[in-house]
Amino acid sequence: LGSLADTAVPTCDDDQWPARVIGKGRARALMRLRRPVRRYAESITERLIDLGAADIVHGHSSHHPMPAEVYRGKLILYGCGDLINDYEGISGYEAFRGELGLLYFVTLDHAGRLQKLLMRPITRRRLRLNHSTAEEAAWLAKTMNQECGRFGGRVEPSSDSSLQLRWQS
Repeated sequence: LGSLADTAVPTCDDDQWPARVIGKGRARALMRLRRPVRRYAESITERLIDLGAADIVHGHSSHHPMPAEVYRGKLILYGCGDLINDYEGISGYEAFRGELGLLYFVTLDHAGRLQKLLMRPITRRRLRLNHSTAEEAAWLAKTMNQECGRFGGRVEPSSDSSLQLRWQS
């Protein structure tokens, strides 16, 4: 990672490295970023892209979906939430709607630039994934639209109940 390795970046993990390459293909790399301290997340992810170290940065372990950003044509998912978990019934975090999540479907061009991001709303119940209701999908759309708006993006519902990220190139 070149000069990224020279930068001390605190994370919420005990892991030595805040990011790692998990897949490579023709000039493509996907970086997984585990729960970075929020104030460092933007600088870490942008630096990975600026260094050419990643075409997609995949944030995980946030327990609920967080914003998506398109930076220099590259996708940053700050936190994809949990696909499945056993947190049902834990009180005190209802505002985050922990039972709701998203499945992410990404389309890149040959240079690794984002062409399309579709997100399919899901609801977790009893360790099973279910289709979200219209109300649940609307809540996710509104929340993701607010979050992505900070980065110049917007989230729109599609006719097939998925959500699509729109951004300015």
